[in-house]
Amino acid sequence: MDTSQKMFLLAVEEMNFTRAAKRAHVTQQCLSEHIKHLETELGTRLFERTPRLTITESGIALRKTLLRISNLEKNLALKIQEIEEGQIGEIHLGLNATRAHILLPNILPQFHRMYPKVNIIATLQDTEELVQLMLNQKLDVLLGVDYPPDPLLTHVPVGEEILILTATNQFLKKHYRGPGPWRDFRPGDFLDFRQFAALPLVGNRKKSTVQHLYTAFLHNQNIYAQQIVSISDYGTQFELCKKGLAATFSSSFMYHVIQECNRTFPGSAPLIPLRVLHADHQIQTHLFMPKRPFVPRYMQDFLRILSTEIKRYHNEIAEIFGYQ
Repeated sequence: MDTSQKMFLLAVEEMNFTRAAKRAHVTQQCLSEHIKHLETELGTRLFERTPRLTITESGIALRKTLLRISNLEKNLALKIQEIEEGQIGEIHLGLNATRAHILLPNILPQFHRMYPKVNIIATLQDTEELVQLMLNQKLDVLLGVDYPPDPLLTHVPVGEEILILTATNQFLKKHYRGPGPWRDFRPGDFLDFRQFAALPLVGNRKKSTVQHLYTAFLHNQNIYAQQIVSISDYGTQFELCKKGLAATFSSSFMYHVIQECNRTFPGSAPLIPLRVLHADHQIQTHLFMPKRPFVPRYMQDFLRILSTEIKRYHNEIAEIFGYQ
């Protein structure tokens, strides 16, 4: 791509000429001249400048074309690098922080024995934010949770999860309003929310996949529950639950983090991960990649190792909770 085309992509990404120019280390006037040059060359307007900067249909079409060109150029560079230098490169991986904590210690030692000169760069965010980074060519692979297929991306299913609630028996007993006598729960039991007073919850600070799912579940069941603490870290959420402050929703993928929390604080009441009655939605997980005609061998092997570990872990959790 030429300089004007690169300036255009920066402007689309920022939707602000001043910020785009700053990223390109040029003046705003210089960037504007590059955009005008493209518009003159193509005979169309790429942006509407007033009342605020918006991209036109022609601009959208150009962006899609330039992203394809950029992918082809990147593929060529990777192919030449592999030919000239051997297995040297970078993999930009996207996933959330807790999944990284669970998966990466198991897969990276194996991968780096095979490819000691390939650098793994992990970005830890929620799926929706990671997909946007991938569409802007910032990621090579991401682990997406309950995200629909995108026509610009390749996706490979790697397993299913369920929504679970975690709390101590002491906390749940305090809020129990069921018809019969109290009975302690065991891991994997079903919990009926209708038998409890409004449960205080801890949850993620930002809207996440799990937060969207449990909010929809509570709404559909006409159940009220107040999120009294918002923090985007499952380790802290589970520790607060172990202190008896609240309960928390997560996916079943977090089972071993819950067990780790129980082992770390053995003197207090254990956390009990529970299935939720009528929360029947199965959470789909996929590996997403940009559509590229050339994938380096080290990337192929990384995807194979990552996919195998995720599927193994999903099978283990499905057996614990009794779902397939």
